[in-house]
Amino acid sequence: DEVPEVLVQKGTLLSKALLDAGIVESIGDFKRLVKENAISIVNGEKISDFSYVVEESVTLKVGKRRFIKLNI
Repeated sequence: DEVPEVLVQKGTLLSKALLDAGIVESIGDFKRLVKENAISIVNGEKISDFSYVVEESVTLKVGKRRFIKLNI
């Protein structure tokens, strides 16, 4: 499968980037996923901070089957 790519500004909140991309339905949905350790950087750490800021291009795994690449 092709990983969807989204262009974001450096310094964008991850919650806003995922909401704008349609990956999460709401900020509450994003917070629930973070609490459940369901958002992680591919080959990296889990996202545990609600106010995580995108500083570089990154590929994320959201839940079990959703992936998204955020490009700066």
